[in-house]
Amino acid sequence: MIMTHLTIKQRILFTLGLILVVLLVIIGGIVYPVTKKIYHLQQEINQIEMELEKRYENSKKLQRTVREIDTITKETEKIAQMMIKAGDELSLITQLENLAEKTHITQDLEVAFKEIRTDQNLPAEQTGAHAGLTHYYLLTFSNHGEFNDHLKYLAELEKSAFYLITDNVRWEKGKEDKTGKSLITLNFNGIIYVDPTSIKK
Repeated sequence: MIMTHLTIKQRILFTLGLILVVLLVIIGGIVYPVTKKIYHLQQEINQIEMELEKRYENSKKLQRTVREIDTITKETEKIAQMMIKAGDELSLITQLENLAEKTHITQDLEVAFKEIRTDQNLPAEQTGAHAGLTHYYLLTFSNHGEFNDHLKYLAELEKSAFYLITDNVRWEKGKEDKTGKSLITLNFNGIIYVDPTSIKK
């Protein structure tokens, strides 16, 4: 009834206004909540992608670590072979005596078991304390023989399984014997670290 008294222009404006109100209700009641939900879903998807990427990176790191464990184990075994066990100095002395006999060297050898002192005025890298090492054997060599025999002895010593750190190397020429050969004395100190797992606490 109200529509019958309105002019065409008013009817068109009224219809457009009604359509606009219906559109606003649809946008406010349906489109906006759906858009908001899509936005939140997109954020959750992004978070899940980031977490999956982190997990993928971690799994790659884990695979690399697993591959490296074998290499690390082999290197650790090599290092353990370079050290000697506490109380195993008799076999070390026997090896060194056999080596001296093989290379025609007369050997005087002193062996002392020492503890690494961390209160020294040396950096930990120089004392071995940084690697968890606590003890070592100090070997004092005084070898007598011909120069070539000393070179053979040192070459064989270098090939040995244990790792000997040498220090204070001194060569001394001796007097000539009846055959005209002069014996040479080779004095030096050596350190062999003790496997820390063999130390009884």
